[in-house]
Amino acid sequence: MSDALPVLTLAADFRQALAAGPVVVTAPTGSGKSTVVPCWCAEQADAVLVVEPRRVACRSLARFVASRLGVTLGEEVGYAVRHDERLSARTRIAFVTPGVALRLAAAGGLDQYPVVVLDEFHERSIEVDLLLGLLAARPSPRPVVMSATLQGDRLAAFLGGRHLAATGRLFPVRVEHAAAPLLPSLQGLEERVEAAVRASLDDPGDLLVFLPGKGEIAACQSRLRLLRDLEVLPLHAGLPPGEQDRVFEPGSRRRVVLATNVAETAVTLPRIGVVIDSGLVRQTRYRGTRGYLTLVPVALDAAEQRRGRAGRLMPGVCRRLWQEAALLEPVTPPEILREGLAVALLAVAACGRTLRPAGAEALRLLDPPKPYAVQRAEEELQELGALDAQARLTPRGERLARLPVDAQLGRILLAVAEEEEELLPAAIDLVAALAPGRPLFLPGPRPEDEADDLRLGGCDATALVAAVDHGEPGRHRLAAAALEEARQLAGSLRQACGLPRTRPTTARLLTTAQRERLARAILRALPRAAYVPRRRKRETAWANGREELELGSESALREAEVEAVVVLDTHAVTVKHQKTVQRITCALPCSLATLRAAGLGEVQVGAARLEGGRLVAEAVRTYAGCVLARTEAPPEGELARQAVVRLLLQGSLFATTIAASRERLAAAELYRRLQGGPPVPELATWLGEQLARVGLESGDDLALLLPEDFLVPDLLPDQREWLDRSHPREVAVGDARYGVEYDPVDRVVTLVKTAGQRTLLPPLEYLPAWPGWRLLLRDRAVVRVLRERR
Repeated sequence: MSDALPVLTLAADFRQALAAGPVVVTAPTGSGKSTVVPCWCAEQADAVLVVEPRRVACRSLARFVASRLGVTLGEEVGYAVRHDERLSARTRIAFVTPGVALRLAAAGGLDQYPVVVLDEFHERSIEVDLLLGLLAARPSPRPVVMSATLQGDRLAAFLGGRHLAATGRLFPVRVEHAAAPLLPSLQGLEERVEAAVRASLDDPGDLLVFLPGKGEIAACQSRLRLLRDLEVLPLHAGLPPGEQDRVFEPGSRRRVVLATNVAETAVTLPRIGVVIDSGLVRQTRYRGTRGYLTLVPVALDAAEQRRGRAGRLMPGVCRRLWQEAALLEPVTPPEILREGLAVALLAVAACGRTLRPAGAEALRLLDPPKPYAVQRAEEELQELGALDAQARLTPRGERLARLPVDAQLGRILLAVAEEEEELLPAAIDLVAALAPGRPLFLPGPRPEDEADDLRLGGCDATALVAAVDHGEPGRHRLAAAALEEARQLAGSLRQACGLPRTRPTTARLLTTAQRERLARAILRALPRAAYVPRRRKRETAWANGREELELGSESALREAEVEAVVVLDTHAVTVKHQKTVQRITCALPCSLATLRAAGLGEVQVGAARLEGGRLVAEAVRTYAGCVLARTEAPPEGELARQAVVRLLLQGSLFATTIAASRERLAAAELYRRLQGGPPVPELATWLGEQLARVGLESGDDLALLLPEDFLVPDLLPDQREWLDRSHPREVAVGDARYGVEYDPVDRVVTLVKTAGQRTLLPPLEYLPAWPGWRLLLRDRAVVRVLRERR
């Protein structure tokens, strides 16, 4: 087999195709496309932007290409990822993540790159799909799209370009499947990984093990330490760059690299001869507007990507830890079809576009999202004040789009800056701790010395602020890499908010008063972040009127002492029967007074009465079923109308008229069910509309009301005559009286005894005929059949 990279066979065709328009390149894993194609592009363009889906790929590919070209990293070849940039005015090939590229597009910075390369497109992140749509909508820059597994012809047709495909694999890879389980599973995963590693010891090359997350990596790393003469290294996005880079440097011993799907594509690990695939991946799913990670089997295209890692430098073997008979999904669904779109919508709006399916500003996408998903995202951003009614960016939306965090967290910063500027540094630290989505505190026991326990105060938000401000990894049991990332982000956010990038540490916790002020500012921007307890026997659920959450075991909150909380972060866990529940991981406790001060809750009328001819009513403010306040006073406006409706319904005003109206509405509803017709309103609704019609605005207007104002119009005379004759609502037999209920769908008449001492069944000859109806009698809990349908 030739040592030449398969992609090199496309050199002449690629140069010709790029000169003519967009290019789509399909080439097998390990074919060299990620390092060779950007150099070809640089031959025809002054600057090339290469978009890689992962930070580790950006850094490693930039380092490799710089070395291959014999230039200094950060000069002609460089990279830019979150909190880490090595670029210069001389950079001609820049490797960046999709988020960096989107912010560049929003700022008009794509124009400086005549060619933009979207690598590993098959991963189909939302950001990459949006970039593709933006590139397809403009003549420059020219897009180059690459992957080992994608529908190249379809993509080329979308771009109006040419599809080039390199075939062949450098080395064969033998695939072996496990005898059990049928589908990829977490059950006994560490034991099965160890067994697969032991079975691979006689195979050549290092081992690459694909696992779904950091927890599984840590568990397997602990178990494999028992195997001597093996260097076990983790690889995931949560590691500091220096630890990530270790896997790309040659080692003195045989290696087992335990990796998440960051190692599926783009990055080529040295000396890999064996791939062990758990077949699992964590993907984001959305329920309403809340996203959560869930564990799912990989699709076949991802499994093939993983297999290809074993055939890069030598013949390899891929051991799949599931049965060959398993039916996996053929293709990983694009993120844009399975994730929330608020972040995407804001990014697109910042570029002057919209995800709405029609209109001059609509962004054409390879796989358009569902209209209801777009609508839901628009509503979410409109609630934040980021979009107007036409889905256009507002001034607040422009500020949010410039912040390197999602819109919800950005809105917190804007709210605190507007209302509690003194607390902005603390809010920045809090947002910086939450934004990366990684736990800042290590699992397990807390520090032995209570003075070192930042969570001792019972507030997660305060603990995070203190950790970013003055925390020490060893002393306070903090994750060093997560802490460093949070501090880098805090610096960027301070700069974006007009503060010095660094600030002196205060080494102080937020006071109770400051916490309440911070909570009030956040709730005015994010009112649904407020949750109140619903205590049931031994359990407490936290509710906001839309959903209920549980408190996570890692939270510092002391439930029994808290009136309400501002929920700032959650995570989903799967419990028995595959049920997914959301658990609070970061909460800011506050008082009910703070909820009131933030304007939360709905006010409704409680008890109402006439006192000396004046209307007096209780106003009850509630939030998610929790009473925030009760006040008693003469009501005004809508509350006055609600109070009068309550008096009318309880018989304190115009009782005779209301009884007649209630009977007329019941007759109209029965006629509608029997003969059809328009909907019949509820009596309370009709009364409220009547009060608005007559102009009642306060209790002082009671003297203007007349009984006839509240008499519901009756059926037409012929309708009423037919209904009373053929379908009476009450009948009498001897001393017994019966109410009559009708079920027109099943054609059942039920007599309900309301008065009298009669114990015998009423004779049928003394009852209306009701032809074709089944006839029942209900006396208390006993139901008897008087007559079957005839």
